[in-house]
Amino acid sequence: MNVKALFGGLLAVLLCLGLFLIFFAPLFEDDADCRRTTHVYDDPDEIEGISFSSDHVTHYDYENMSSDAQSIFDRAREDGDYQFFDGSDDPPEFEYGDETQFYTVSYRNDTYYLWTGGCSA
Repeated sequence: MNVKALFGGLLAVLLCLGLFLIFFAPLFEDDADCRRTTHVYDDPDEIEGISFSSDHVTHYDYENMSSDAQSIFDRAREDGDYQFFDGSDDPPEFEYGDETQFYTVSYRNDTYYLWTGGCSA
């Protein structure tokens, strides 16, 4: 067998495999690799263009949230935001999708304003 023909055939196979991965791999991506972001604010005026009095805001009392949601809220409250990649850490209270989700959380007689975003649903 001709070495040039073998090398050319191998190169063609690798090129086709690379093109396949470029175009079709995103269809099989796991949601666990995307970045989920949670932001917490003391004052709703810090967030431009958002009305936290609308019907599109979900309210939670901190004490009634799951331990995962409490942990994410605590980290975001301390630093202003919190980001993570592991989909198994998604709390049931918060959604992380293409569209930003808005929440209010009552914590120690204060109301905090929170939004989440990140991964496609």
